[in-house]
Amino acid sequence: MLDLAAVSTSADEALSTPFAAQGADKLERAGLSGRVFFDESSGEFWLPDDQGEWRGRKEKTFGTYLKYLGFCPVVRTKEVQEKISEVDHVLAHISLNCSVQYAGPLSGFSKGLINNNGQRMLVTREAHILEPTPGEWPILEVLLNQLFGHGSPDQENDGPNQLPYFLGWWKHALECLNNKYSDKRILAMALAGEAGCGKSLIKELIALSLGGRECKPYDYMIGKDNFNKDLLGAELWSMDDEQGGDTTKTARLNFGASLKKVVADKLYKIRGICADGVTLEMFRALLICLNREPERLKVLPQLDDDIADKISVLLAHKHPMPMLTGTPADKQAFWDVLTEELPHFVYYLLHEYTIAQEDYGRFGMKHFHHPDLCSDLFAVSHEREFWVQVQRVLKNEHFTSDDEVDIAGDGWYWCGGAEDLFELMSSDSSPLSRNEINHLPWSNQIGKNLTKIGKEFPERITKKKVAGLQKWFISREGRCVTEAVAIERGRVRAGSGQA
Repeated sequence: MLDLAAVSTSADEALSTPFAAQGADKLERAGLSGRVFFDESSGEFWLPDDQGEWRGRKEKTFGTYLKYLGFCPVVRTKEVQEKISEVDHVLAHISLNCSVQYAGPLSGFSKGLINNNGQRMLVTREAHILEPTPGEWPILEVLLNQLFGHGSPDQENDGPNQLPYFLGWWKHALECLNNKYSDKRILAMALAGEAGCGKSLIKELIALSLGGRECKPYDYMIGKDNFNKDLLGAELWSMDDEQGGDTTKTARLNFGASLKKVVADKLYKIRGICADGVTLEMFRALLICLNREPERLKVLPQLDDDIADKISVLLAHKHPMPMLTGTPADKQAFWDVLTEELPHFVYYLLHEYTIAQEDYGRFGMKHFHHPDLCSDLFAVSHEREFWVQVQRVLKNEHFTSDDEVDIAGDGWYWCGGAEDLFELMSSDSSPLSRNEINHLPWSNQIGKNLTKIGKEFPERITKKKVAGLQKWFISREGRCVTEAVAIERGRVRAGSGQA
């Protein structure tokens, strides 16, 4: 074991010209110049093997290799000039003058020495990027159209055509990986659908097209794991139903905050390289595959304004597969065809497919949220729970119980500020339990909740200005809230002449 403290020369002296020059000369004579580096994070020495693959070795093993190359392991003379052996001299020279802050795989970068965010690094492995080739891809085309497009001739998909958003996302990811843009930020993509619809199959094809390296960042993103070094060497960051998922409010908030960083930050902090972590530029494409079930969808963060533009949420439709998949042999044949067509499809995306000008967005592709999934997400949201409580309180405290209510508004709508609603819901006569009242949001959050609820139920809830004051209007089921706004404004005009 090399003990630098035992070396009589100080670190400053070791970096002096004679020491460095002699060390460089020794590396040159051994054919190691520019081919060996010391990783400060792991304490390993890295050099390429006969096949050109970088290998990291601990000091003892690398010292043995230096002996094999002919370096002397003992001090040759007791003269002042010879204070350490040749082996120790080379080891010290490499660790001081050929060091890197990190050696290992780094997503989106080719093998070799790089400078990343002002840090010297050695990329030891790279993704096996798929070679695009012209050709047809009929089976993959049918699969994609069934999942996100118009469907099949005998079973058309309901709702909007999502295929442009999906193809645009995939194209932008490939272009970023091929270094077409200096800004490599990519929108997150969530695919939700029935089990067996093909979303996991598509995920595997995406992974292959991006180099075949995949990681699972979910535990780190929700705060369950404190280290994320394993993310360094994967271009595709994925999560799916096999990982389960934490549906607690804290986990969803953490996941949403992490998702924003993954998508929006050009640099990303990696913990596990050194004590304080290292902030790097790296390629990352986040793909989430979920079954369309309430408990599964609750894993996703709520689509607040600061998250909505950073993720697309697509509905994956289920159809019979374009080839037989009943037996293991059928499944293998289907997969073989898809992987054979994949290079042709990648060529199509990179060289033939064009993203519409209006579909470009901040992170390459404009986000899209399928309306049916938005409704599903609202149904399992905290705002939905709050909306149920609001209706209970208004039904008990404000709305009349009669089927026929006064057209003047004495019983079929409520209006007021968020503070007024909070006071009504937390009053002594409120039908809510003490535990529910204790967990009510504050008035500023109530306003945010009502805004989201209003998007889902625009006919029953809105915010309008009356006599110069902003008020929330909530109507009972079966009545239109715009009538309530007209009534209140009419009362103001009748009473004071104000518009």
